[in-house]
Amino acid sequence: MMHLMWRLTPIVMAIGCGSSGGPSGPIVDAAIKIDAGCGGPACNVLTQEGCTNRKCSWVADDTELGHGHVGCVFAGATPQGLPCTRDTFGADTCVSGTTCHLGQCRTICDLQGGAGGCGAQLTCQATELFHMCASATALAGICL
Repeated sequence: MMHLMWRLTPIVMAIGCGSSGGPSGPIVDAAIKIDAGCGGPACNVLTQEGCTNRKCSWVADDTELGHGHVGCVFAGATPQGLPCTRDTFGADTCVSGTTCHLGQCRTICDLQGGAGGCGAQLTCQATELFHMCASATALAGICL
């Protein structure tokens, strides 16, 4: 009987080492939720490249502020500066080039001063949004 157990042990161990036994869904690291395997954003929030017939924006993964990812979603109709909401999939009601932050559509801007200027009365500021792969550096900012 002991000899039979030695023969079965490697099989059980091999089955237990597959990738299907790992965590399912996003992994939480500090206050930023990231995708397991994190290969970078699916599109460019500053140029809006990478999405066909959609906008590239911050998509909320849950109700916690800052938990989300950059992805392609349908553009809403709400312009910059007006109240907005998010649907159950994390997409917002804002037009392309903006995202919903603290209940208002805000323009997405380049923290390095490039594309996506904020105008005279607003400044481009880093927030808890647009951080990828638990990076301390945001991909973009929001005009506040």
